[in-house]
Amino acid sequence: PIRDALRCSGHRGAMNLRVSLADRPWGRILLLHRRSRIPTQSIRQICTLFLPMFSARLALLQLTGDGDPLALK
Repeated sequence: PIRDALRCSGHRGAMNLRVSLADRPWGRILLLHRRSRIPTQSIRQICTLFLPMFSARLALLQLTGDGDPLALK
C-alpha cells in the first residue's frame, strides 16, 4: 500500500512522524525522499524536538479557538 504509492510517485524513502494531541493520535507527517536513505542522528533529533512543539501549537489553537486543529486548510 504505502510502498506502492511511494514507488508510483517516484519516491523511494519515507519517514513517518506521529502527531499527538492531548495524548491521543491526531495525525501523521510524512517526509518523502527520491532516494532510499537512513535518517542521520541530527535529523532524528530535530524531529524529536519538532513534534512536541507542533503538538503544543495544535493544543493552543484548540484552547484559544483560533481555528479547528482537526480541520485541514
